[in-house]
Amino acid sequence: MTTLAVSISAIVALLVALSTHHLTSTRDQKNKRREQRAGYLINTFRVFSRMSNHPAIHEISLEIENAISDIQLFGTKEQINEVQKIVTDLAINKEDSDLNKILTLLRDDLREELGAEPITGDIMWIKISPKKHNP
Repeated sequence: MTTLAVSISAIVALLVALSTHHLTSTRDQKNKRREQRAGYLINTFRVFSRMSNHPAIHEISLEIENAISDIQLFGTKEQINEVQKIVTDLAINKEDSDLNKILTLLRDDLREELGAEPITGDIMWIKISPKKHNP
């Protein structure tokens, strides 16, 4: 009987170890995906922030193109729909696009992802230009 008890104990210990390893691996993968997604969305938020105040957006066109791709890859359905409206406005209609909605969606999603308190209202911006010297 003691051999049977030892065998059962060993099997139970092995099952517990395998289960713990599986749960830890799953948690680590989920956390890594969250970190990666948050990193992409933070960068995207910064690009759209620059775009909203940039005097010549063609100078940051590659960053904008990458940000649009990142949202379509990592964003929520609502973020993807909004970025597609922006692309339509800029590329097809050849008109400016309001970036406040996409920036607010990104801000809200990132704050939730990071466990930060929700914030309501629009995002405020300031553009600081070099001082012009009077001769």
